[in-house]
Amino acid sequence: MGWNGLRFTVPADWQIDGIGRRYLLLASDAGPAMEATFNQVRGRFSLKKALRKLAAGAGGARLAAEPLPQAWQAALGRYETAGFAWSGKRGAGQGAVLYCPVCRKATVIQFYRAGAGPDFGPAARVLASFADHPRAGEALWAVFDFRAEAPERFTLTSHRIAAGTLELTLAAPGQTLRLYRWGPASALLAGRDLAAFARERLQLPVFPGPAGKNPAGGGEALEWSAAPGRVWRRLLRPGRRYDRARVWRLPEKNRILAVRLTGRRPGEAGFMDALSSKVTSV
Repeated sequence: MGWNGLRFTVPADWQIDGIGRRYLLLASDAGPAMEATFNQVRGRFSLKKALRKLAAGAGGARLAAEPLPQAWQAALGRYETAGFAWSGKRGAGQGAVLYCPVCRKATVIQFYRAGAGPDFGPAARVLASFADHPRAGEALWAVFDFRAEAPERFTLTSHRIAAGTLELTLAAPGQTLRLYRWGPASALLAGRDLAAFARERLQLPVFPGPAGKNPAGGGEALEWSAAPGRVWRRLLRPGRRYDRARVWRLPEKNRILAVRLTGRRPGEAGFMDALSSKVTSV
């Protein structure tokens, strides 16, 4: 899984039950399994103050500092950490506050106890896979059946997740990047072609044109682009921006995917090909 700078591996039966800009709740058939909240720190950070704030907001549950299990300590050795445990009418759990002095991100991860015993099953393995900043300049976005890798300079500004629709809006200086996943494609394209669908959903002024086979595989891709034009035209029409969109269908997944880059700055050569090769449905 990857979301807004976080990435980690979880059991296959854990699914997203709640999602926000800086929040994830994962659950299994047995109920809530793991919760993560995170934020960028400005100024000094104190683990003790973070624990006091957690206790104050526990909503009637009893929360107290508790040493991390040895396996958790081994998994989180690269972070500044503090452990805690909680119990209340809605259950019990154990968690950790993590602070990375490199990227200055603070994260609270807690695991819900399924039974009365102290065993939290895969918690140590999840924590061992945890990372809170991109790798090799790429940020992973992997939620539900959607997976993408985008340059780390693009940060999340908004997201929309609804039945059959996932849209991420990411921003970098002078540019906005949008990533899309729609489905099921067979229903969305009933009675119309991919170009008509793309024009409606992306509000394109004209139909996109063919772009050959998408680098990520699958069916034919469509592409559309617009540029501000010469300098004098940009001065007369300052609202004009660079705008490129690529849309393609994954027949084997019954999904439609798209990427769109807009802004004052064009994408570097090969940007759309490289990006769309890393956007898929799993």
